[in-house]
Amino acid sequence: KEVELDNKVEQSDSTQEQDMGEDHIFGWNQDKLELLEGPYPLKQPKSPSGESWIARAPSWAVFRVVSWGTPLIVVSVHAKSGGNEDTTSDIKMIGEGIKELRMNMELKEYMTSKDLETLSILVVGDFNLDHPEETKELLQGDYKCVFNGSTKTNLWRFNGSGNEVDGHSYDNGFFWSRLQNLMIKAELPPLKELDMAYKDMQKIAHQLKPITSNLSDPSEITNQMFETDAADGVPIGLRKSYCHYIKFNWSDHLPISISITMPTSSDARIVESKDLTLGQAEILGLILNGSLGPV
Repeated sequence: KEVELDNKVEQSDSTQEQDMGEDHIFGWNQDKLELLEGPYPLKQPKSPSGESWIARAPSWAVFRVVSWGTPLIVVSVHAKSGGNEDTTSDIKMIGEGIKELRMNMELKEYMTSKDLETLSILVVGDFNLDHPEETKELLQGDYKCVFNGSTKTNLWRFNGSGNEVDGHSYDNGFFWSRLQNLMIKAELPPLKELDMAYKDMQKIAHQLKPITSNLSDPSEITNQMFETDAADGVPIGLRKSYCHYIKFNWSDHLPISISITMPTSSDARIVESKDLTLGQAEILGLILNGSLGPV
């Protein structure tokens, strides 16, 4: 099932809603997850770390894992780009907002005492920071991250020199749970269409090389477009053309697949929470594309 969310948040100093700059779509398998609440934009916490709420509010929804009966909060994040102080400030405020959301679960009529003991939270999306340990610290919770920073999730083959060393690890998932023995797996799913496009780009670059080499008096623009010192032999102009098309017709990030399996009832153990901020846990296979969507 899919739900489109108009990301608008009521401002603390006004009765009017502010458009937060983008929409979110949640998609989930109704055989695996039952929607309990949401999706909604995350509201500004009462004591934010910054002067104003973030420009792009995360969105959240509460599900019940059908096979286990436990609740799961999923938060979709797209932090401010740049990787600078504005980005870190946004993520810190997001952490505060999630902590308040977690504490407010105690007031929900649909939450039982057992639900509160087993409540989990999964935070996923584009954090626009390369170092997950920094993101984890800013979120201010006892989180685990699904990727350690070595997995590049941007379109590095279609950016710059096409070298993975220049790639970025902006996309990740962070979770916490009071349940032990969870089995967690994260990977980049195979993307046949992008693999084919990359091979096509290399073939075209090879075919263009003799044509550009035979130009008697090429312009400076042509020289710059077909200049290359990349190991794959793809000139700058051709790589940029592919990158532009893919960004605006597909995505500028790679999807992440996260699979979290709950233990069987006999193996389940509840541990004391180290803090109230974040939790997560769960079950199926979550595919996210910059934003998120449990499936």
